[in-house]
Amino acid sequence: SFQAAYLVGCLERRTHIRYNTTHGHTPHVLLSSTMTASIKRNAVTKALTFSILLIAQLILLDRYINNDSDVDVDTDQSNVRGRRRQLSEPLLPFDDVEVTTSAETTDVNANEQRGDDNKSEQLEDEEIETEESKLQKRTRQYLGGLYPKVDSDQMSLYLRDTNELTDEMDELSLRWGEKVDYGDRPFFWHIPKASGSTMKNILNFCFNLKRAENVDGKPSMKLVRDNVVNMDVNSPDGLQHAYENDLVNSGEVDVIVSNYFISGSALFTQQHHGRAFTIMRHPIDLAESLFHYRKKASWEPSYRRDWNTITFAQYVSSDAYMGNWMVHQLTGTMAGETLTVKHLEHAKDVLQRKVFVGIASQMDETMRQLKLYFNWKETQPFCAFNYLHSTPTNTNKHPKMVRGSEQWNLVAEKEKWDLSLYYYALELFSRQRERFPPADRASEGLISIKNVVPDD
Repeated sequence: SFQAAYLVGCLERRTHIRYNTTHGHTPHVLLSSTMTASIKRNAVTKALTFSILLIAQLILLDRYINNDSDVDVDTDQSNVRGRRRQLSEPLLPFDDVEVTTSAETTDVNANEQRGDDNKSEQLEDEEIETEESKLQKRTRQYLGGLYPKVDSDQMSLYLRDTNELTDEMDELSLRWGEKVDYGDRPFFWHIPKASGSTMKNILNFCFNLKRAENVDGKPSMKLVRDNVVNMDVNSPDGLQHAYENDLVNSGEVDVIVSNYFISGSALFTQQHHGRAFTIMRHPIDLAESLFHYRKKASWEPSYRRDWNTITFAQYVSSDAYMGNWMVHQLTGTMAGETLTVKHLEHAKDVLQRKVFVGIASQMDETMRQLKLYFNWKETQPFCAFNYLHSTPTNTNKHPKMVRGSEQWNLVAEKEKWDLSLYYYALELFSRQRERFPPADRASEGLISIKNVVPDD
């Protein structure tokens, strides 16, 4: 259209063409007075000129309405250089004013709508990512964040089966007169409020075993207390740090003690397998003890000051109560996830194959079996016995429910999977006694002493 207008000027040789876009008016072509006089003097030229002008005007208007961006204009771009619209409409260099037609308005609205839709989709994606990240964080906090290599049964590859080396060890022990060291490391799966604190002291002071516990600022391989290395294996970050620093292969620790079963087992290696054991307590007694402990233990990360305003019955009746912790930990399922018989059976299989079981209400017998299973020798006679009966650690006195009461039955229903696992553990404990019987009647009589269960 610009070329057509220019052609008109060439015909009359004295043509001045300008484009007026003032106040948003549609651009049109104006002729100088000289050109008008010439047209009057030549009727033929006049007719031809107005025909060409009409065609040029129509072409210009048509392209202008349809946002034709392929306009070739030799004009000054200094006022518009570098300016670009955020949307996709063309840049119009008319007196440095951007013109928006009705068609453009429609496109802009459509683009804005698409932009709003894109923002909405982006917000939804961000919300999904936020929910996913929250779930990942909760999962890591609950299960520890590390996952071991597993065998075909989805059990930790570098945890020994409880009876894997028994026959071979017995044969070599008879031949050489002493137990064989395969480089394995004990792994104490510490169930909270089930004699764990007492057991840790026994490991340290009665069997002279070094363990990891972060008690002095930033984790390090420094020995900060008698047989305690300043590494953390009871938090997701601590476990990750211990894994990256190859704690088990470092030679700095003799035993791993962790609340996380699956993530704790991930620390063991082909060079140093783990041999797991635990001490189990009746789930209802454990739940009640843990509730009363957490509401007063201000020094613990799990301290719950708000629980001082509610009773245990109110807590159990609330949605905040998450039961069956042992089955969840052994099967790697999140708290709140619905458990089934399949989960229970897998937890039983893991317990039977991978974990040597102790019972909190039978700590003397538990200790006797553990000493035989691991070939532990006490540094002083009756050292473990004294810790169990004279100086139990981190005890927690509290009122107890009446067995068979409405409240007791309510907890039993919520802990039904852990209760089934606990009763199965009693069976395993009995079988272990057959594998490791008392040496004589005198030692068996010592076991019959009334057990004082350390409530820790």
